Amino acid sequence: MIALELTTPASIAKKHIAITATADAIGCGKSPLGPGNICGHLGDLLLATFDRVIFAPVAIGSTSIERWSTGDMSRLIPVAIKKLALRGVTPATPGVTMAMLWMQGENDGAFGTTQAAYQAAFGTIVTNALAAGFAGRVFICKETWASGNVSATIQAAQTAAIDNVQVFFGGNLDRFGAAYRQVDNTHPNDLGGAAFAAEIVTAMHASGGPF
Repeated sequence: MIALELTTPASIAKKHIAITATADAIGCGKSPLGPGNICGHLGDLLLATFDRVIFAPVAIGSTSIERWSTGDMSRLIPVAIKKLALRGVTPATPGVTMAMLWMQGENDGAFGTTQAAYQAAFGTIVTNALAAGFAGRVFICKETWASGNVSATIQAAQTAAIDNVQVFFGGNLDRFGAAYRQVDNTHPNDLGGAAFAAEIVTAMHASGGPF
């Protein structure tokens, strides 16, 4: 979850902060365990357009989309939205633009999740976020690369989820090969983190203002 501010007091320098996070979401590109979180790179780029960028990352590695839609992870996105609200950051807050960035799909390719099942689960995730108070664009990345393999089935599901009304293209992260990955050939290294972030911000800009 990302909250982007265009109007902040003059005394507040441009910055990006993580307001709430899971343990996996805090990882860096140099971690041998491979979380490869790109928020730092992404925040730097978004500050070219916005005054402040607030991240509420909830990523958990090695999870299927089913766990995020109806399973044990399904509460995390709504909780992040409510934690932001408790700190006065909501879609109704003056100057705030909210966005949701979906970067998941690697394990579903390996698990054999069908296109229909992935699309349905993603729809449930978006519905749950809206019910929790989210209002804004959802950006879904084409992201299935796992150990050098990609899933055409999950890629198709991610593409089909885009309606350019609620859900928008978040960039094609599968186009970045092994040179952009850690030793696990899945998570981004420092080069990959910068490339992923640039790809995502380009996609956000393409969705139109205020991005």
